[in-house]
Amino acid sequence: MSESIFPPESYLALEQLVDAALAGLDAGESVTIPSMLDEQPWTALEAARREFVKALMSGKVAVRYQS
Repeated sequence: MSESIFPPESYLALEQLVDAALAGLDAGESVTIPSMLDEQPWTALEAARREFVKALMSGKVAVRYQS
């Protein structure tokens, strides 16, 4: 994939990245995404992931796979 698909302003300086990661660690975050200004997409993704995993644990075969 060409780097040209990412605009130059989408990159963080190394110092910014390290400082943000350390701040996230100090705040107790298990995942830091320094360039994500609004954490709502991450919250939504995590909620969807939890629901997905929960849906896998039915202990049954889905009707669409039964003969």
